[in-house]
Amino acid sequence: MARAPEMNNRVRKKAVKPLTVFCVYSLEDYVSVERPLASFSQIFFGISFIASVCKQAVHDVRLFVAVPNPESIQHLLDAIKKDRPRVLALTAVTSQYPLIGRIAARAKAIDSDITGHIGWALCNAQSGSGHQATVL
Repeated sequence: MARAPEMNNRVRKKAVKPLTVFCVYSLEDYVSVERPLASFSQIFFGISFIASVCKQAVHDVRLFVAVPNPESIQHLLDAIKKDRPRVLALTAVTSQYPLIGRIAARAKAIDSDITGHIGWALCNAQSGSGHQATVL
C-alpha cells in the first residue's frame, strides 16, 4: 500500500542527517561591524528563502552579514573553522561580488570539502536598479 505524500516527506526528513548551512549576505553600506543591518528587511529574499527552506528541512542554519571590513570577514572565517559547515550559500550584488568571491576562496582553503554556492545580481548603473539572484 502506497503512503500518502506527506508521510513520505516525514520519513525522508527523519532519515536525512542534518547539515550545517551557512548563508552569507553581503552589504556595502553598513551600520557597524557588530550590527551591520539597520533592519532585517535589508536582506534580499533569495538568501532568506534558501535559509528558510534549509531550516524547514531540519538543517542547522546560520546567517552571516559580510561587510568590507577585515573584522567582519575574520568572524565568518573563524566560524567556518570552528563549525565546519557542509554548505556555504553566498549572495551579492555586482559591486560586492569580489568580496564574496574572496570569502568563498578562503572558505575553500579552510575546508576543501565545503560545498559553496554563489548568487549575484546584475545592476543597471544608470538607473541604480538591479536584480539579485541567489543560487543554491
